Amino acid sequence: MFTVNCCSTSDATERVKREDLEEALLRQGAEGERLMATIAQEYIQEGIQLGIKQGIEQGIEQGIEQGMEQGRIQNLQDNILDLLDIRLGVVSEAVEEGVTAVTDAAILRQLHREAATAATIEAFMDKLSLLSSTS
Repeated sequence: MFTVNCCSTSDATERVKREDLEEALLRQGAEGERLMATIAQEYIQEGIQLGIKQGIEQGIEQGIEQGMEQGRIQNLQDNILDLLDIRLGVVSEAVEEGVTAVTDAAILRQLHREAATAATIEAFMDKLSLLSSTS
């Protein structure tokens, strides 16, 4: 049986100082050393589990942020294509590919304004080419 005499009864609920615990364990000889190794291993495992948990939480948070950003980009792209379809008629595959290739939100907002004001699909494509080449 192993006992640690480091605290009075009134202090029993307080945390044991690391140094006091190490000293008490070392006084127990081989059994104390074994217990110290066991405790150390438990602390290591707790640390690993905490690290894994924090890593998972951070990964989930980053995944959510990336998903939201991708959703905003796709929404801008869809709005441009819808506006072009409403204003100028059928949108060709080349126009769709050009718009969906743009992933910069600021450029997509400029293209949205251009889709609202372009007189022809060719004028829009010229602006798309110009803005795509600057990104």
